[in-house]
Amino acid sequence: MSALPQTENPKEKLGDFMTTPVKSVDVNTTIQDAAKQMDAKNISALITTENGKHIGIVTERDFTRKVVAEGLSLADPISKIMSTPLYTMDRNKHIFEAVEFMTDKNTRHITVTENDGVVGILTIRVCQINCVNGHSVKLKCFAQPSIYGGNYGNTTRDIGRVIKGL
Repeated sequence: MSALPQTENPKEKLGDFMTTPVKSVDVNTTIQDAAKQMDAKNISALITTENGKHIGIVTERDFTRKVVAEGLSLADPISKIMSTPLYTMDRNKHIFEAVEFMTDKNTRHITVTENDGVVGILTIRVCQINCVNGHSVKLKCFAQPSIYGGNYGNTTRDIGRVIKGL
């Protein structure tokens, strides 16, 4: 982990940015039922559980890349498309650590924990639009030149490159 910038801004921990409550479904829930729940709750991800234990995640991207692209049945269990392992970080970790972690793991969602229990979820999008140490991560990204030409976009990898450069 690169050295974190020093700030007087108290809002820099994951607990300040996470979304609660976490929505979850059993691994045997059908793909269609999971999609309906995500739509009804206007959320981009569901945590998957087995015997009450959080074991994975299913995101909108999983529906596109796995259900549509592979032609899976909507009656199949969500376990066929969920991603594992479930990446987690403690709620007291610095937001920059989360962005760097998401970049390294190439993930857009992590669960936030406290005392080994899941208490929230953090998305790369939330990291983009919230102020961190007095700077908007999104604005900071767009102000940096991209190795792909032009300015940085809003991808996890681009944001991680900016954070590592701070």
